[in-house]
Amino acid sequence: MPFSISSEVCLMYLTMLLILPEQGRPQCYRPWPRVPGLIIPPCCMKASKAHIQEPFVSCFEQRETTFAHCGIHAFLFTTANKTQYCVDPEAKWLKRRFQRLQKKGICCY
Repeated sequence: MPFSISSEVCLMYLTMLLILPEQGRPQCYRPWPRVPGLIIPPCCMKASKAHIQEPFVSCFEQRETTFAHCGIHAFLFTTANKTQYCVDPEAKWLKRRFQRLQKKGICCY
């Protein structure tokens, strides 16, 4: 039985309702793949809680078990001029920065 025009329009609206909400969400940019052995980012040997004002272009979460040679939990941030900062996950300012980065499509975890 063929669809009527109103059925086709209704089906089109339902499809749009399911697809469009995802279009507005930024995709997270992860500069290093999480597959072992492909690319190894620099290692944080120590981390700071100091607030960093510079804008970040990428972020990577290093766990104690991420790489054998990196034994601390830290977030490795990279700025536009390639400066890298190792930040302690307990830094008070970090949660708010994560929210701002996520709006730009940069995810650290």
